[in-house]
Amino acid sequence: MKDPKVEHYDLVIVGGGLAGGLFLTALQHHHPHISTLLVERSPQLGGNHTWCLHEGDIPERSRPWFLPLLSHSWDRYEVFFPSHHRVLERSYHCLKSEDFAAKIASRCGSAATSKPTPPLIRLNSEVTGWKKDSDGETLLEIRGQGPTPVAASKPTLPVAASKPTLVRCHSVIMAGGWQPLADPKSFGWQKFVGLEVRLQRPHDLRWPILKDVRVPQIDGYRFFYTLPFSSDQLLIEDTYYSNHPGLRVERIEREIYQYAERQGWRIGEVLRRETGALPLAMNPPAMAVSEWPVLGAQSNYFHPVTGYTLPFTLRMIQDLMDHSNLTVPSMQKVMQLNFHRDERRFRFLAMLNRMMFLAAKSETRYRILERFYRLPLPLIERFYSGKVSLFDQIRILAGKPPVPLGAALKAVRRQTKVDENSPAASP
Repeated sequence: MKDPKVEHYDLVIVGGGLAGGLFLTALQHHHPHISTLLVERSPQLGGNHTWCLHEGDIPERSRPWFLPLLSHSWDRYEVFFPSHHRVLERSYHCLKSEDFAAKIASRCGSAATSKPTPPLIRLNSEVTGWKKDSDGETLLEIRGQGPTPVAASKPTLPVAASKPTLVRCHSVIMAGGWQPLADPKSFGWQKFVGLEVRLQRPHDLRWPILKDVRVPQIDGYRFFYTLPFSSDQLLIEDTYYSNHPGLRVERIEREIYQYAERQGWRIGEVLRRETGALPLAMNPPAMAVSEWPVLGAQSNYFHPVTGYTLPFTLRMIQDLMDHSNLTVPSMQKVMQLNFHRDERRFRFLAMLNRMMFLAAKSETRYRILERFYRLPLPLIERFYSGKVSLFDQIRILAGKPPVPLGAALKAVRRQTKVDENSPAASP
């Protein structure tokens, strides 16, 4: 760290994916005068993702700054099972990463204030060193591209070889992606291959199909997921709740083409490909331990049954805006309170995973969800937001279980080694 240029910020966000971008946007709405730097190692904010959420996942106080980021919204969605079809009349929303990167620019600095402080970003950059100074502030060494105003940033900027820059800041928050798991076999997995396609002729799909389970049940609980973006543009995903994260991408893409043909959709062009494997915890996720506050997937704060981080990240960010002063100790305290609040719910949701992955046969796992989608809509929405009440838990478990009773009881009592695998989030 010899004679680098020193820059000063109130707060530095390390990571420009979903969590980092949302935190930056919330800061600009609630605290527009705070000087902020976001550091992202890749050349593009947000990566290559499609994030979706239910209406009930959005905190009321987050709506003014979050809703403008959305790419698409629908007023209902539907599910298909072998013996059950249902249209659920509740809004469903989608956020595409390319829109996310662009809309951050238009959202930043738009809060009602006379002199907002525009945030800066560094793409193709990493924090390569850090220490505390005598005043209690943090000194970060950053290598890569120099900072630019968000409004001027481009997702394809080249990596700039540069001397290290020293950044002095009051607070740091980490917002990285998933951390490596010590033993992936201790987790279930929601994995998928998706194709965003343009059809040769318009389709007649009016709203999303969240689950179409009328397909061969191979490699676990399997369903197709389809989002209509326009009259001739769809995102079609082939999704599996599997015991392993492996994907045979070419074979699954052929399955997507065949599924589209069966629906009467003739694919003319593939616009984008997306793959993923989300860990599903069989024991409650443990809070990541770090010198700094940790947000998003890196924090292990995610829905145990779906692997989704967006609903929990939104709630955490809004609580940080409302109940912390954005110092490191204050933010860490709010995060600990959130984990403690959800601990009992996480235990229940992780227990459901054990029933699915340890008690149910691979080809009959869908029966658990088929039964679930007969429950009242408000309960379904609370489930996906991770806010299941004790009464909700009783309703979900009531009646004859869709898995063998003996295997279900054994799975409920079983503990895996997943608790040992919750990694510390290193700077």
